[in-house]
Amino acid sequence: MQAKTRRLALVVLAGGVVFTAALAVGSPASAAASKVPLCHAKGSTYIWKSVPSRQIIGGSGHGGHARDIIPTFDYDGGHFVGRNWTAEG
Repeated sequence: MQAKTRRLALVVLAGGVVFTAALAVGSPASAAASKVPLCHAKGSTYIWKSVPSRQIIGGSGHGGHARDIIPTFDYDGGHFVGRNWTAEG
């Protein structure tokens, strides 16, 4: 069941990435202030949410959550390599 939950989370996350990318094309914004879609591990399930990149970078917040699934992204001053952004994750 956990594999199905992770696959569903990945599908939802991929949809969020496409949606967020479509929004970003229409309105320029600072990458540090932009929101990043992710799948947040909550108990035995995952929930989709979009958070400001500052809540991920530097290993704080979601960037420090071992089970969260976060895509790679660029931000002012660097590049976040992602977390659990693999076929297994």
